[in-house]
Amino acid sequence: MDETAAATGRASVTGSAGSVDEVSRIRDIIFGANMRDYERRFELLEQRLMQELTALRADLSARFAHGDTATSAEFDRVHDRVTSEVLQMQARLQSETDSRHSSIHEMHDAVQQTRDASDVSVTELRTLLEARAHELRDGKTDRHQLGALLRQIGETLQAPSSDMPG
Repeated sequence: MDETAAATGRASVTGSAGSVDEVSRIRDIIFGANMRDYERRFELLEQRLMQELTALRADLSARFAHGDTATSAEFDRVHDRVTSEVLQMQARLQSETDSRHSSIHEMHDAVQQTRDASDVSVTELRTLLEARAHELRDGKTDRHQLGALLRQIGETLQAPSSDMPG
């Protein structure tokens, strides 16, 4: 033991650089085989982790790509369906608009024909009434003329009649 202490004392006297080498060498002698085994295991573990990490990244990239493709396909399908429905609604709306527009024109034409017919009827009635009124004026005896005629008849009846047999 004394020799070991003396050797240790000498090592500390000779310098730190020598003692570090000796400590490393002693450590290598004592733990060397185990350390190399641990280093090998850590390297294998690190390689395995890197492989799994790479595989996981590739898997996630593939899943995201598939998800993007599926999402894009679904979006396209929904877009196509909505576009189709909008076009159908526009066609129905245009058809309904055309139908209503046609009905409005037909009603307008019918109203115009009725108005024209009533205008003709009113004009005919007015002409007929004016003609009847004119006929009544022309055909009826004037009161003044009738009064004068009746006076003349009365005077003729009151006058002594020399010509009348009696």
